[in-house]
Amino acid sequence: SSAPATASEPLPVIKRPKDMGLLWVDAASPVRVYVQGLEAGESGAYLEVPCGLKNVRLARRDLPPPGHSFPMWLGKAESVLVPCGAANRVKMSVE
Repeated sequence: SSAPATASEPLPVIKRPKDMGLLWVDAASPVRVYVQGLEAGESGAYLEVPCGLKNVRLARRDLPPPGHSFPMWLGKAESVLVPCGAANRVKMSVE
């Protein structure tokens, strides 16, 4: 589910607002956030990523146990709209 960023949190300056937007992912525990298959950063912070409809997926922060691939995904990918020059805050579940 998507919720607009709240006014109480100052938005970081977007370096290229025509091409980039801010994505904040809320998850039950700290995780790595991947956008279009590339690591974008950690959950719980604004990440500057290319804007548009993006494939977002969460992964473990640490190395997976032996026999598992890296990154170790923590759920299905979700399509998230990252607005150009603006922010979107989404809550994603960790399986």
